[in-house]
Amino acid sequence: MSSGTIFKKGFSDVDIFTKLVFDFTGASIKIDEVENEKAFVEPVVNVATKFDLFAEDKKNRIIVEAQHANYGDNFERFFYDHQIAMAETIASSETYRFPKTVYTLVFFTDRLSPVGGKNILVHDAQMRDIIDDEVVKGVFLRKHRLFFIFTKNPEADTRGSEERREWIKAIHATLSGTVCKNEYSNVQIKRLFDRIAADKTTAEERAKMKDERNHDTAIKEAVHKELLKTARNLIIRNGEISNSDIFEITGLSLNDIQDLRNNLKD
Repeated sequence: MSSGTIFKKGFSDVDIFTKLVFDFTGASIKIDEVENEKAFVEPVVNVATKFDLFAEDKKNRIIVEAQHANYGDNFERFFYDHQIAMAETIASSETYRFPKTVYTLVFFTDRLSPVGGKNILVHDAQMRDIIDDEVVKGVFLRKHRLFFIFTKNPEADTRGSEERREWIKAIHATLSGTVCKNEYSNVQIKRLFDRIAADKTTAEERAKMKDERNHDTAIKEAVHKELLKTARNLIIRNGEISNSDIFEITGLSLNDIQDLRNNLKD
C-alpha cells in the first residue's frame, strides 16, 4: 500500500474488495471482476474521470469505486468524481431517476483527518425532514455515499466498528512496514498482505511505484512550501496568533511553526 500501484494490486481481488466494501458500507455486492483505472468512454462532461478500482453489481444495481488519494488531492475532486459516476448511471435513462446506487471510497494514507478523532467522514445524498433532521421514510431507500477514509493515524478513532478499524490499521501497517498477520481476525486482510508482499511485485510494478513515490514527494514538498508561506503571512500580519491556531489553519507541525517564528525574529 505504499503507492497507487500497490493499492490497485491489493484490492483488485474480488473477494478482498467485496469484504472491504461490506465492512465500510454495509452493502453486500456480488461482482465478477474489479476493474483497474476505469474510465468512461464518453464522459458526461468535458473533464475525464478515472477510478483506481471500479466494480458493478448489476443484479443489486450497485456501483462501487475506490480511490487511493495523494497528499495534494483535495476533497472537492473526489466529490466531483462521485457526482460524475452518479450522472453516468442516468446517461442513457429516459428519466432522471438514478437506476443504480453509487458508493465511492477514498483512502487518504498520507494525511490526517480534518476532524479530530474521526478516521471516516461520509457525504451522502438523502432527503431529510427539515425540522428534526430525521430521514423521510420511503424516500431514497438506498443513498449514494462518498466515504473519506484516513489511515495515517489508525488509533485516532476508537468509536468505529472493529471491522473498519482493522482495515484502517492494516492499510497503515503496510505503509509503515509493521505487518503482523496474527493481529488480524479478518481472513481477507491476511490475503491482502499476501497479495502486496514485495516478492509478488514485478520489476515493472516496482519501477512504477518508484516513479509514484517521487511524484508524491514532489507534491508534498510543494504543498509544504505553500503552507509555510501561509503560516509566515499569518505571523507577519498578526504576531499574536498562537501556534495552535496556525496549526488548525495549516496543519503544519508545531515544531515547523515555532522554527518559522524563530527565523522571523532573526
